[in-house]
Amino acid sequence: MAFTDLPMMSTVQLTQPLGDGDDNGDGDVIYYSYCNIKAAGVLTDIDNMGRPRSKPTVVLSLNWGMIHTAIVCAEPGDTLWRAVDMSCAGDIECELPAIHGGLAVQGRFFVPNRAGDVLEVEVRPQPRLTYVARQAGDEAQSGLNQRSYLVPSGNDVGAGMLLLRTWGPGNVHYQAFTVDLGNRRLARHEMGGTDTTVFLPSVTLRSSAFPNVVANIAYLKRHMKALMQGLYI
Repeated sequence: MAFTDLPMMSTVQLTQPLGDGDDNGDGDVIYYSYCNIKAAGVLTDIDNMGRPRSKPTVVLSLNWGMIHTAIVCAEPGDTLWRAVDMSCAGDIECELPAIHGGLAVQGRFFVPNRAGDVLEVEVRPQPRLTYVARQAGDEAQSGLNQRSYLVPSGNDVGAGMLLLRTWGPGNVHYQAFTVDLGNRRLARHEMGGTDTTVFLPSVTLRSSAFPNVVANIAYLKRHMKALMQGLYI
């Protein structure tokens, strides 16, 4: 329940200076004329006594121009947002954003890539992404025709998350995975009987509390508006 001032969204400082071939002429600052905040979270570093080791860090996952992505972070007192180094993701920017949204869990911030791998934002020594869990075996795919989302698990025992990977025209098909942070792996998750309904990109509801929704499935983003209007969906 605290308030703080954060930098304006007009500029973001790059983790590394731009190369000589870049033509914006501003060295290590890039300008966003338009961007959408797809997810936000607060990173906290707490010792065993519950005391903060450093200032909390606000992280934003951004999309702009329909196909471009960026993750930026700032601490209270900063004058610029810092860009998170996303080079390890190795995704190709094409028809879909390489990173779509993200989720804060227990003072950490995670993002999925298109292929359904899970990465974590680390801010020290420099802001960067690191892999937490990768798709493996038959589940590993290129991701070029997919979108992936992280959503709360809806489990009352501990804060967990699910990864949902969608594909097909309109992204109408999906697979669900449990994200096991302790063992750094992904496991297929069956929605049936879980009493959870997911609204992409990031909302998980208890199915039994909402008689207007179908239980144990994932809805596309546009269906949330219909639910809020009291319609059966």
